[in-house]
Amino acid sequence: MSFELKNYSTSLPKYWFVGGKGFSYLLDSIEKHAGKYSLKMEKTGDLNGDFGVYTGTLPIETYAGKSVEYRGWVKTKGVKNGYAGLWLRVDGDNGATLGFDNMEDRGLKGDNNWTQVSIKMDVNKDAKNINFGGLFPGEGTVWFDDLELYIDGEKFVDIVEAAPKTSLSPSELAALKNIAIHYEHTSPIVAIQKILNR
Repeated sequence: MSFELKNYSTSLPKYWFVGGKGFSYLLDSIEKHAGKYSLKMEKTGDLNGDFGVYTGTLPIETYAGKSVEYRGWVKTKGVKNGYAGLWLRVDGDNGATLGFDNMEDRGLKGDNNWTQVSIKMDVNKDAKNINFGGLFPGEGTVWFDDLELYIDGEKFVDIVEAAPKTSLSPSELAALKNIAIHYEHTSPIVAIQKILNR
């Protein structure tokens, strides 16, 4: 549950909202804690009370009434007039805030190598909406990576980012052979890529 899946039309991470006026955003393949990419945020304009943010939504049926811990790794360079951290918000009926933590009292400032930070929260059973992400109200450069969620102490595995298949069943192989004839003048590697991406 990080930034491994890239939206090639925007060059930003899939399944996340990324935004904030006066900031640039990049999937960074060089400066990262784990995997292929981290999310880099850099302040490029005047501060003016704006902030950089990435946001995701958690399924109510999985988290309501549970104890949640949200962890992530953050690196900062020259962060001033603000901080970098994670955030988690739980809303109830009519948008009432049932829980909120944006690490304002303990966010990272200045220069920090990769540092793991976390938020712990008991999610109200009456929760109607849960949003989470990373927040950068400040100046400088920040990288976020290697995010994890725990529910009642158990690590949550995001099925969207589950590991790809490394082998095929006999029935899948048979189907592949039947389809492959359509690509007989194409290299085997290209043919398989086309089939698997159909």
